[in-house]
Amino acid sequence: MSKAPSSFLVICQLFYPELISTGLTLTELLEACSKKVAGITVWCAQPTLSTPVQKVPSQMTHQGVQIHRVLSTQYPKKSLWGRLLNHLTFSISVFTKLWFERPKGPIVVLTNPPFIAALVALYCHFRSVPFIYLVFDIYPD
Repeated sequence: MSKAPSSFLVICQLFYPELISTGLTLTELLEACSKKVAGITVWCAQPTLSTPVQKVPSQMTHQGVQIHRVLSTQYPKKSLWGRLLNHLTFSISVFTKLWFERPKGPIVVLTNPPFIAALVALYCHFRSVPFIYLVFDIYPD
C-alpha cells in the first residue's frame, strides 16, 4: 500500500468562497483531506458569482488549505465569450506560475477549465512531477 503524499497542489478555477458545483465539492473534499494531510495548496481564480464582483484576498487559508488566486479575468459566466476569456486567462496564469515556481509534489487538476489539464500534463511530463486528473461532471444529467 502506497503512502499518502505529505503535500500536494490542486489546480481548479473554482474554489472557496465560490460554493456552487465544482467549487463546493472541491472545498468540502479538501477540508476533509486537510485533517489528515498537511500542506494542501489550491491555485484558483477570483470568484465570479458575486454581483458586483467582489475581490477576495489573493492569498488566504481556509480550514488548513492554502489558497492562492492567480490573475485572470472576471467576466460574467453566462456570456460564452466571457467564460472563454476567464478560462484562457486562468490557464495562462497557471502555466506561467507552474513554470516559475516549479512545484515538486503531486499536482491534482480538475476539469474546470476543460483544457487546463493538457497544459499541466505537459508541464508534469517534462518536469517528472506526479499528475492526477480528477474528472467531474462529464455528463451531469
